[in-house]
Amino acid sequence: MMIIAFLPAGHAQTKASPSAGQAILEAIRISEPLTFCGELVPLADPDVRERLERELLVSLDNSDDIILWLKRANRYFPEIERVLKANFMPDDLKYITIAESSLRPLAFSNKGAVGYWQFIEGTGTRYGLQVTNDIDERRNVYK
Repeated sequence: MMIIAFLPAGHAQTKASPSAGQAILEAIRISEPLTFCGELVPLADPDVRERLERELLVSLDNSDDIILWLKRANRYFPEIERVLKANFMPDDLKYITIAESSLRPLAFSNKGAVGYWQFIEGTGTRYGLQVTNDIDERRNVYK
């Protein structure tokens, strides 16, 4: 969700502006240490930094998606946070649902992954989710 903080600055400039490139670089600059699930993200590694910056840049062009992510996060994150906390899991894991499915229950991949977390059938059943022709609990955020 940190990409949301960069949205206004990144969209304030247009490509016609000579300083647009600099404004975009400023918009995605990460000046503080970044952690995910309690682990330091190795931003000193150029490959890691460039991959993160690429994701931020792509998100700048998808402000409509970001608005939908925020709306869905307000709806689903409280329950996801409750379940993560009850199972002693890092709160940051909730962001995986945005990366994997944009918080859409009907999201699916060409490999058969389904739902918010994009579990394949075997993973879903391993975690106790019912996956049949009639019921697919991978699509239920409350399971």
